Amino acid sequence: MTVEPDPPRVFEVVAARSGIRCLVGEHDTIADALLGAGVTVKLGCRGGGCGTCVQTILAGIPEHHDVFLTEQERARGQFLVCCGRSLSDVIVLDL
Repeated sequence: MTVEPDPPRVFEVVAARSGIRCLVGEHDTIADALLGAGVTVKLGCRGGGCGTCVQTILAGIPEHHDVFLTEQERARGQFLVCCGRSLSDVIVLDL
């Protein structure tokens, strides 16, 4: 028996320093949502392999999809916005 992962869902991302809030659609990335809302985000590979877009999570439950961060970095709240998603309804980033 195989278990299918839950489909992507809409959630909110908050850029804490700028106070900007925006929705991340089912098929959008956090980076794209932030860029669309006017928040500057550095991007490199857009696939979770280079670490260019690393940000710090202040609140929320991340869903990591990268191959770049170590478990220690993830435990310290590091997160790649090019491919990561949120398991909580809201994720707050130090941006």
